[in-house]
Amino acid sequence: MTASPSNGRALFERRVELACLIAAVGFVFYLLLPRHTASLLLDAAGAPEALPSVYLTLALWNLLAGMLRIWAGGTLGAQRMMSVTVRTDRLITSGPYAHVRNPIYTADIMTLAGMALVVPWPGTVAMVLLLALVYPRVIAYEEKNLAASLGEAYGDYRYHVPRLGWRVSAYGAGSARGVRWAEGVANNFLYLPIVPGFVVCAWTGVLWHGVAVGAIGPVAWVALHFWRNYRRGGLARPRPPSND
Repeated sequence: MTASPSNGRALFERRVELACLIAAVGFVFYLLLPRHTASLLLDAAGAPEALPSVYLTLALWNLLAGMLRIWAGGTLGAQRMMSVTVRTDRLITSGPYAHVRNPIYTADIMTLAGMALVVPWPGTVAMVLLLALVYPRVIAYEEKNLAASLGEAYGDYRYHVPRLGWRVSAYGAGSARGVRWAEGVANNFLYLPIVPGFVVCAWTGVLWHGVAVGAIGPVAWVALHFWRNYRRGGLARPRPPSND
């Protein structure tokens, strides 16, 4: 099942808010239940002492997701990555895009899926369902626009490079683009504070200590996204017609 063009556009334009909603839905269930899914699974396996190791594994998982997003953002550039409209002026297949068509969404799904382990089990179920509902529709809308504008070149790229998997050998066609690492970090830092957040969880054994540290990144990044798009002269603001 695919989203209608209007629904797909709305989901794409609000993809940042939807990612925040998915995370928030999971944590809301702490109002009803005190323990998260990972601790319940460890208890069922008879290994509750392994919880710090789970937190450290999630720190590494988020480091990988964060580096993938930084790599992708540094390849795309801030204007393209932060835009609330699909940019279809050229095909970018360098950097992580030579291995996966949607590295930023892959990184987002990685982080949200890991986060689903540290919310109560109904929140885990809700987050997984929302991930399965939202991201395929956002991706389908974006790819439909790219295919319509870029034609055969995008068709070949889509055939050879997986949507969310990982192609081991780099795809060789398309335009080359250098990675602007500083720009990538400046616009994709959101997952980096989550890494020390989970390390703090492993050290203290208290999830909320880590949340206090890790939440800094996503909150600051959402503020940056809205500022980039909706301030005067921002990416989402209509621009006055040119006199040229």
